[in-house]
Amino acid sequence: MSDDFDEIESAIARLPRDYLDDVIRAQREAASAAPPPPSVIPEPEWPYPPRHPLGGVVRFRCPLGCPWYHDENPGAERPGRFMLPVGFTNEDVASAITLEAEARGNAMRLRVEDAIAAHFAADHANR
Repeated sequence: MSDDFDEIESAIARLPRDYLDDVIRAQREAASAAPPPPSVIPEPEWPYPPRHPLGGVVRFRCPLGCPWYHDENPGAERPGRFMLPVGFTNEDVASAITLEAEARGNAMRLRVEDAIAAHFAADHANR
């Protein structure tokens, strides 16, 4: 066995037992969860390489194949402030981060859906 494997085994042994149970339970719940609701959002593209000034920009093209597209730069959004209770726990921090990420993801989804809907109204009114 390698030293890396021994180090990983040692780190796992130091984790609280209920933490590992939580991870396994979360994986099982995710696997059995209902699929997400259908969306009008097509698969994204990343048109710029990572070191490009616009690296990280996500492009959504018209689902009908016309030249129109909508770009989003998720990295341009600044995270909000986390509200934590006095005497907060690790679970409180994880929950606050998750809620913030979900809010930002939902806001981006709505922007993209609105842009696609506006494009369809303007350029594909007959569809």
